Amino acid sequence: MTDASVQTTDHAGRGRRIAYWVVLVLTTILATVAIFGVWANRQLLNTNNWTDTSTKLLENPAIRAQTATFITDQIYANVDVQGEIQGFLPPVLQPLAAPAAGAARNLVTDVADKALENPAVQNAWATANRDAHQRLVNVVEDKGQFTTTTGNTVYLDITPILTAVAGRTGLPATVQSKIPANAGQIAILKSDQLSTAQSVAKGLKAGDWFLRVLVVLGFGLAIWLARGRRSQALVAAGVGLVIAGLAALTIRSIAGGSVVNSLAATEAVRPAATAAWNIGTELIKTLAWSTIFVGIPAILVGLLLGPSRWARDVRAWMAPVANTRPEFLYGGALAIVLFLIVWEPVPATRKLLTILVFLAVIVGGAYALRRLTLEESPDAGLAVAGGPSISDEADTVVQPPKGDEADTVVAPPKDDGS
Repeated sequence: MTDASVQTTDHAGRGRRIAYWVVLVLTTILATVAIFGVWANRQLLNTNNWTDTSTKLLENPAIRAQTATFITDQIYANVDVQGEIQGFLPPVLQPLAAPAAGAARNLVTDVADKALENPAVQNAWATANRDAHQRLVNVVEDKGQFTTTTGNTVYLDITPILTAVAGRTGLPATVQSKIPANAGQIAILKSDQLSTAQSVAKGLKAGDWFLRVLVVLGFGLAIWLARGRRSQALVAAGVGLVIAGLAALTIRSIAGGSVVNSLAATEAVRPAATAAWNIGTELIKTLAWSTIFVGIPAILVGLLLGPSRWARDVRAWMAPVANTRPEFLYGGALAIVLFLIVWEPVPATRKLLTILVFLAVIVGGAYALRRLTLEESPDAGLAVAGGPSISDEADTVVQPPKGDEADTVVAPPKDDGS
C-alpha cells in the first residue's frame, strides 16, 4: 500500500470517528428534547391526560385549599356580603355586620375546602376542565369557529362549583342570586395568544413521533459508524439514553424552582404552586425514567458483546448452547422482552416504539452473541453434539505399539541394482 493510500485510509477512519461522536452527542441532546416534546404534546393537546391531571390537582390538599380561597374571594368580590348581612339585622345589631362578614368568610373557605373533597364536586371540576380543554384544542388546532363569552378567549368555568359552595354556606338566597354567571371563569387562552398557540400546537403534533423515531435512527447511525467497535457503541448509545433521562429530571427540578418562585407571590401559595408543578410535570418524570430504563438493556448487551475478559468468559460458558441450540438463545431473548412488557416497570414498556427497541436490542443482541461465540469457540458445538472437539483432538496422544509389535522391525527394501 502506498503512502497516499495509507493517508487516505487514516483520514477516512478519523472522519468516521468524528462523525460517530458528533452523531452520538447530538442524538443524546435530541433524546432530552424529545422527552419535553412528548410531554408538552400530551399535556397540552390531549384532553384525557389534561382531565386526569386536573383531577389529581384538586385531590392535593394544598391546591384544594388555594382553590377554596379563590372561590371565597370570588364570592366576596361579587357580592356585598357585609351589606347583605347588615340588611337582615336590626339597627341595634348592625355594627356587628362587619365581624359577622369576616366570620362568614372563614366559614365559606372551610365549607369550600370540604366541598371540593366531595366526589360530585370533583366530577364537576373534571367536567369543567374537560370542556375547557376541548375548547382550547378546538381553537389552537383551528377546528372551525368557537365562540366563548369574549371572542376567542377560552375559559375554565367553575361557576357551578362556586354557586354550589355558596349554597352550602347557609348564605341567604338573595346573596347567592347576586353571584354573576361569569364569577368563576378563569381565562386560559386570550385572542392575542391564538396565533402563537396554533403554531406551537402544529409543531408539537408533528414533532412527537418524529423526534422519537429520529432518536432511534440517530443512535442506530452512531452504531453503524462505529465499525470494528460496535459493542462499545451500543454501550455508548445506552449511556446516552441514561444521560438524556437524567438531564430531563435535572431540568425539571431546576425549572420547577424558577416556576414556583414566579407563581408564588407569598409563602402561603408556595406549597400549592410546588404541588401543581410536580403534578403537572409528572409525565416528564415518567418519560425520563422510561428513557433510562430503555438504555439499560443496551448497556448490558453491549458489555456482553465487548472485549473484556469477563465478557469473553461468559461467552465461552454460553457457547455450547448458543452454537448448537440457537432456539434456546432466541427464545430466552423473546422471554425477556415479554417479561418486561408484562412486568411494565415503566409505562413506556407497553408502547409500540419501546417494544420494537427492546426487540432490536435484546433479540438482535442474541443474534450478535451467537455469531461471536461461533467465531471465538467454533468447537464448542461439536462437544455438545457428541463428536470430538478440536481441543479433544489436540489432547489425543498416539501410544507406541506394545509387545511383539514393538519388536517388529520393518526392514527397508534392498537395492537390487535395477
